[in-house]
Amino acid sequence: MTFENRLQVNLEPLSCLRAEYLYNDCRLCLDACPQDALSLDRRSRVELESRECINCGVCIGVCPSEVFQSETFDPNAYVIKKGYDGEIKLSCKEISACLKVFNEEHLLSLRLRGNSVVCDMSECQDCPINTQGHIQADIEQNVNQANIFLEHFGFEPIQNEYTKKELDRRGAIAKIFKETKGAFTDEPPLLHKEKNIPQYRAIFQNSLKYAIDKMEDHSMIDFKLSNISHKQIAYESCDNCGECVQFCPTKALTYSSDETKILFAPLHCISCGICNDICKPNAIHETKELDIVFLAFDRAEILIEHTFATCSECRVSFPQKKDEKVCARCSSFVLENSDLFKLEKDM
Repeated sequence: MTFENRLQVNLEPLSCLRAEYLYNDCRLCLDACPQDALSLDRRSRVELESRECINCGVCIGVCPSEVFQSETFDPNAYVIKKGYDGEIKLSCKEISACLKVFNEEHLLSLRLRGNSVVCDMSECQDCPINTQGHIQADIEQNVNQANIFLEHFGFEPIQNEYTKKELDRRGAIAKIFKETKGAFTDEPPLLHKEKNIPQYRAIFQNSLKYAIDKMEDHSMIDFKLSNISHKQIAYESCDNCGECVQFCPTKALTYSSDETKILFAPLHCISCGICNDICKPNAIHETKELDIVFLAFDRAEILIEHTFATCSECRVSFPQKKDEKVCARCSSFVLENSDLFKLEKDM
């Protein structure tokens, strides 16, 4: 498959995780680009070299925050257009983009809506961007991860097809009919920006709702979805500094109204890792266990709840772990500056 250079991929640098947090070192797009068309500027922000870009769409599929977009092909619009109850054959020749433009949640959305899904991999072997088979391996990995989810809930898996097959005239006509019948109209093409979730996640949420009756009896999963991390906060370590909430780019972490609890909404999480990196006491950890119902209906859970007391020294409220009378800041000040509190006769 050859890709045309007529329309470049658009880059929104302010949406990048590197812009959200100075020390974020996400390199998913840089490592995935088969043309080395992406690089870092002097501020460690991603920039696109348009002369090198071939509009393959690989960067679109790997970016969790949807920094990249192309007028040539939009995987979100494609999933919405396909709708429900059809037979879908994903082919790079049909969409004029690499199949890696679809992330794991795109594939799951197509399948959860009742479609049978086949990925046509027959072009991969001779594809110029599939050097050493890396692109094909990544596509297969996305399919495999999606199939782990599907098989857990008893859905038929997504299939890979490696041999070239021509559609006969009747099959082609049937395919056109299924693609054009009753386009899904109750889902806006876009989508919940005010809710701080990417478009592919909003589509995935709607797809989960469509299939939730088949999942509710065993809605817990114990494996990780690529762009969703389930969080835990260690009570003894957390000092309630609030930086994880402040720097979460999608508001997956929020405070309760009285600011005594930290809440986590997995629907909003894009697994960027900023909260893990920024937590000085290393109190935030990831766990594989996740309730799919929380994703489908945008529910939040309480990760930690603090009891507050007033410090006897500075008179400022602090999260009390046991029966401490002095806050951690005052305690550490005394320890670090113990010489200031010694009497002359003791020195």
